Amino acid sequence: MSLVKYNPRSRLASLPPEIAVVWAICLSLLLVFNNSIGGLIVLDALLVLLFLVGTDLSALLKLVKYIWPLLLLIFLIHLFYHKGSPIFNFWFLNATVEGVAIGATNCLRFIGLTLVAFAAIACISPYEFSRRLAHGFGIVRSRYLKDLALIFFIAMRFVPVFVKEIGVVRLTMLARGADFSGGLIKRAGMNTRLLLPLFTRVFHQVEDVAATLTLKSHNGEYFAAAIGRLRKIDMILILAPIVIVALIFSV
Repeated sequence: MSLVKYNPRSRLASLPPEIAVVWAICLSLLLVFNNSIGGLIVLDALLVLLFLVGTDLSALLKLVKYIWPLLLLIFLIHLFYHKGSPIFNFWFLNATVEGVAIGATNCLRFIGLTLVAFAAIACISPYEFSRRLAHGFGIVRSRYLKDLALIFFIAMRFVPVFVKEIGVVRLTMLARGADFSGGLIKRAGMNTRLLLPLFTRVFHQVEDVAATLTLKSHNGEYFAAAIGRLRKIDMILILAPIVIVALIFSV
């Protein structure tokens, strides 16, 4: 089961993908170049609200469940890595006040970037994004963009199939007596054995996709339908974050 996926019933899903992409880029820039803990807390709070609008509370709780070990690792690395005023010593490691501040800053930044990524996934249709990418978002026209859009679209559609194939191969191996329990080395060895039948099945799926495109006489025009023009309100929503980021960085 995926952590978060595109939700066509979301309020944000009705927006053109151009708006979501521009806002995601601008928010990411603010998170990356903002070193203020207070500013990052405000941004993270706004992103939590945005995430809840795009998905629901259960998805947010799942996200917290999966990222908290990474947050703990990031914090501990910075806690003991940076020199400064010591707080306590653990063996040969020294925890410092500066390490706490930098670790907290990077944890908040990681939370914000994760929320931006998953909120964008929840409100952007893979097909609509691929179609606009194929047409260069109405700015650039290139055959290479059409090929890139097709590759992106097939990859997005293929990820659920790949996850399902992993489950099928794993269940098949368990039915034949394979044991995925035990120590780390034993589990790593069993998962390595899982790769060969997995990739064999995946390559068969890839050949089916290639044969389908051949039968449909694909010639780089899979996303041939023209994209609609943006409204004035859409242009305002696109320009607004760019202006805000420019003003913040110019101060």
